Amino acid sequence: MFRSMRFFLFLASIVSGCANNKTLEIPAFITNISEVSLVGVPYRDQVKISDIAINSKGFIFVCDKNNKRIFCLSPEGHYLREFRKRIQPSGDFYTPGVIAIDRQDQVYVVYEDGIFIYNHQGQLLRTFTIDIYPGALVIDEEGNLYLSGYHNKGGFHKYDSKGNHIASYGRTYNHPDIQIKRMYSGGSIDIAADRIYFNYKIPYEIVAINREEGWIISSYTRLKLDFKPNFTITGNSYSVRSYARNLKVIAVENIVMNSYYKPNKGVFIDIYNRDLEIIEKNIKMSPHFRLLTADRQGQIYFKKIDSDKKYSIFRGTFNYQKKNTLSQFTAIKLPLLTLINPM
Repeated sequence: MFRSMRFFLFLASIVSGCANNKTLEIPAFITNISEVSLVGVPYRDQVKISDIAINSKGFIFVCDKNNKRIFCLSPEGHYLREFRKRIQPSGDFYTPGVIAIDRQDQVYVVYEDGIFIYNHQGQLLRTFTIDIYPGALVIDEEGNLYLSGYHNKGGFHKYDSKGNHIASYGRTYNHPDIQIKRMYSGGSIDIAADRIYFNYKIPYEIVAINREEGWIISSYTRLKLDFKPNFTITGNSYSVRSYARNLKVIAVENIVMNSYYKPNKGVFIDIYNRDLEIIEKNIKMSPHFRLLTADRQGQIYFKKIDSDKKYSIFRGTFNYQKKNTLSQFTAIKLPLLTLINPM
């Protein structure tokens, strides 16, 4: 039934070439691929993108961990403004964690001391605290927040727009050390229509839950994937290797994408229908690419990390027509959207 349906997805492979002649090798069905260049962003070479969110008008809000800020780009890619949260009394700034935008285009930013809500100009509207530090955040059309992170009630959680806990879902990682529990609990989360989709850090499992009732609709587990914990504890020091560093679930239309890391093999994507029936699995990505998010028009955003740790943002759409096209690649010249710092 997937041959005649049009879905917006992302799949990218290898970027090569020089600054003036960039070529992007992509699957043949990818269309409208473009780079949102970061030229004009202050301290551009120090940018480290951890998350992005796009509002209803196409403005892009970027979470920059190195510079401890959120900066905003216009839909055309022009740098507009930035905002930060200052630590008192030291004068330093908090590092933003993750970011999401609600239907009123209010920007939710997670800091270590709470969730801060801004308007699109970066003016603080309100704040609240919750009893977890989330590693992922999405917001539904009613303003409810869905977060991942360790809690004794589960690994995934629903809060209302004022920070009141509504429900928790899923399991947590079972370990006597609370820090290890926190590091390996939760995962990535997204919502689409009547469903919540989340994936676990360990083992490989993706789950679909009914948003209203909280019951499991379906799940998919790949037991052959070796998603074992890898950590050492020396006194009060923890050394953890997390396979979840490329873990991302994105739901667009009737398609769900799940990216993950295979030890010593790289980053891969599995594609499912909305009931988590597998369509295609083990689609290898370039090691430089990471999925970020999807906007309300179905465009998929992803980041590229060069060997010198320089970050770039790309976006694109595609039409899923038949399964065997997932293995076909082509190379196109990549148009650049140059950012201009407006007066």
